[in-house]
Amino acid sequence: MENQEVKTKSLGANALLWGLIAGGANVLYSLLLYSLGLSFNKYLGWFGYLILIGIMIWGTKKWRDESFNGYMSYGKAYLSSFLIGIYSGIILSVFMYLLYTVIAPELIDQMFAMQRAQMEAKSNLDQEQIEQALEMSKKFMSPGMMVLWVAIGSVIMSALLSLIAALFVRKEEKIIV
Repeated sequence: MENQEVKTKSLGANALLWGLIAGGANVLYSLLLYSLGLSFNKYLGWFGYLILIGIMIWGTKKWRDESFNGYMSYGKAYLSSFLIGIYSGIILSVFMYLLYTVIAPELIDQMFAMQRAQMEAKSNLDQEQIEQALEMSKKFMSPGMMVLWVAIGSVIMSALLSLIAALFVRKEEKIIV
């Protein structure tokens, strides 16, 4: 009987692969929402996080089973999930930049129109105050700033979602004495 060597994938390679898958899935989902005119539906937007956590769990579990004989500490599961989220966030940030600069630059104007309507409907501000608030918002809603916010949000959400994903993936090896 030959000695079979288990080929293991590195943490970085596994996280990159599954991060690309998660990022690609979220890009496709974002394009679907855009094509249906639902880009600003916040409830449907949360579904993207479910996609991400599902792929974090799937990718980390697959790595655990293939590389560690089905066992993995919480810390290693957390790190794997977090890196998957970071790579996915990079993909999503690049896509968002392309979305707001090339694919659909009109989305930024639509955001301002929605923001104006919300301010007019729900605030006691006069038109001059609304204009000032919108001017301030424009500084934070340029494509470059929006990509920065997506990147920061991706890091934060990856950190939080990884806490949950690692709970589902960790499996400590029981040592019998």
